[in-house]
Amino acid sequence: MSHIEVVNMFEQDCFLVVQAEHYHDDGGFWFSEHYRWCGDEGLRQKRATDSDGNALLEDDSLAPTNTIDSEEVAFLPEGQDWKYLAAPHMDDSSIWEVIIQDHNTRKVAHFGGGVDVLRRVTLPDDITVRMQSGMSTLLTRFNTIVGDAVVLE
Repeated sequence: MSHIEVVNMFEQDCFLVVQAEHYHDDGGFWFSEHYRWCGDEGLRQKRATDSDGNALLEDDSLAPTNTIDSEEVAFLPEGQDWKYLAAPHMDDSSIWEVIIQDHNTRKVAHFGGGVDVLRRVTLPDDITVRMQSGMSTLLTRFNTIVGDAVVLE
């Protein structure tokens, strides 16, 4: 069974970089890849919901809904705001889904393997400021995934 291991995580050029090593079914090294997420992902938060999954407003009341195409859709009344969770919208599965999908895609394509080269990125100052502002949240949130691994069948 093949497996993937996260071997490093760091900030570069306002991106969260996660380095993963991919291994063949026989356990031999296949390839190493750097995966990037924009730093401002640390600023994005999930909307808060009650135990039934209904959207909450900032005052903890339920958001009103309208039926659109036979589906109840919450809407934001004028002068109100959504309630958000304190944590970023990303979680460990957000990272693992990308890495596993890449692994499976390359397996089907019979990718030859190797080690990638992480290129530098130069961003305009206004974008850099925004992306940098979410980096500490991402680094803190995901600092424990280094050393984690998944086994794929």
